[in-house]
Amino acid sequence: MKKVFLFSATLLLFFVASVFGYGVTQTSKFPYDVFDYAQYPIGSVWGDPLPDAPVLAQRGKFMVGVQTLNLVNPDQIDVLKTLTEGSTIVYNRPLTVEIWYPATLKLGQIQITLYTDFLGRSDQPGTLVPYTFVGRATRDASPDIADGPYPLIIISHGYPGSRYLLYYLGENLASKGYIVVSIDHTDSTYLDVGNFLSTLVNRSLDQEFVISKTDTVPF
Repeated sequence: MKKVFLFSATLLLFFVASVFGYGVTQTSKFPYDVFDYAQYPIGSVWGDPLPDAPVLAQRGKFMVGVQTLNLVNPDQIDVLKTLTEGSTIVYNRPLTVEIWYPATLKLGQIQITLYTDFLGRSDQPGTLVPYTFVGRATRDASPDIADGPYPLIIISHGYPGSRYLLYYLGENLASKGYIVVSIDHTDSTYLDVGNFLSTLVNRSLDQEFVISKTDTVPF
């Protein structure tokens, strides 16, 4: 059974310094593809350790893969429709998650991917703007199972937020031998902000469901 750690974005920053230092083992100064760093040198990607960063903020020995999964939690209360219609409405609740994990790269793969998130929020008309940014992970890379099983960390964003809010921490922890799953909580993201009651009802249910589904992940 995997060890499970649950981090809420509203509390997580207090622990970042100590978590970054857990399990750091580096076999060289640059344990990644040199072409990756030629195009995106250290300091040019959000989350890169800057020259004055603590030693324990460096990435670990593992390459990092990233995948997006679309999950469905069946037979959940649709809080928003229940509030408006006055009777209990049940639906299959969609949940998008981002997973960072220790990976093995093939020839030609590099530690760079693009993420798309949003500024603003959907309940404030005219403020929602998409933007794209670079991360240090390889999309759909093969998992490194040689040193597994790995402890599981769940990242749960605030209201509103997104699964990318702490992506740099997810990448960093994966490089140190963790599987990190970050949840887009439906009705709580920048893209679909809904009544806060949905967040109160669904947050812990989302977390429990996602933890239960990680057993189906092949790493």
